[in-house]
Amino acid sequence: MALLAKSSSLIDRQTARALTLLVPASLMALLMAKLFVVALRVVFDAIMNFHERHNTPENAARLRGLGVRYGAGLWVFVRCLAALGSVLMFYGIWFGTSV
Repeated sequence: MALLAKSSSLIDRQTARALTLLVPASLMALLMAKLFVVALRVVFDAIMNFHERHNTPENAARLRGLGVRYGAGLWVFVRCLAALGSVLMFYGIWFGTSV
């Protein structure tokens, strides 16, 4: 079996080492982008809850209205920003090591 494994290797050792570094780094970049999106959502919710508790009811209603009106668009913008950051990280991870 060991002789068969040595004679029929699919990739060489250097490529295997590079892939063992690149694949986990790529997965971490994806996870960090998701964490960024979730963290921004939590921060926004915390700010809105703070305004509801410590602001006058009419001002809190105005702010909540702004959140309802522009919240979906901002949410899409944040997701696009995170996706762009992921693409830039992948570019740096995958193509930066091959040059």
